[in-house]
Amino acid sequence: MEKSEYKEFAALALSYFHAADALSGAQSKRGRCLFRPTLFVLGQGLELMLKGCMLLNNKPIIRKGSKGHELRRLWNDDACAEIRDRYLINAEVARCEAADTGFYKAVPKTMNDKLATNMLFSLIDFHGEGIARYPVPEIKGSPRKGPRTAWLSKSLFYTAHDFYARTEDFRRPTTGRYS
Repeated sequence: MEKSEYKEFAALALSYFHAADALSGAQSKRGRCLFRPTLFVLGQGLELMLKGCMLLNNKPIIRKGSKGHELRRLWNDDACAEIRDRYLINAEVARCEAADTGFYKAVPKTMNDKLATNMLFSLIDFHGEGIARYPVPEIKGSPRKGPRTAWLSKSLFYTAHDFYARTEDFRRPTTGRYS
């Protein structure tokens, strides 16, 4: 691994979340036809951010096959603890912004950790349905219910920005097997 590989993952994740935020914002004009593409791009960005954090903390990542796309495993890894913490903080920031602008309907009064985590796990489940299997299976029927992409994209974008701008803050103490 090159020393800067984790930074490349962080930069790419940030660009995916920026694109997802644009797609999410366009849903108000284009409707639900952008829902699945938004979730797809969010899932890709999340995978890149988590893998970047794993690399930063000298933990191996799986680069081939479906095991490399197991976001729940990556999310729960100790190396990604700071990503989890920052995401929860940023979910509340995104909720407050949504409430202040009045642009989004049905803004929850609070964004507790359970709601924020459930939104993220809904994305992870969506990502796992298609991405972990190749080729991506055809999805039939109307779009399934999923997370509120506006808050999720903002929450993840802010988290990726933190990761990119202050990468060293995401480095875990050097104890244990991978130090």
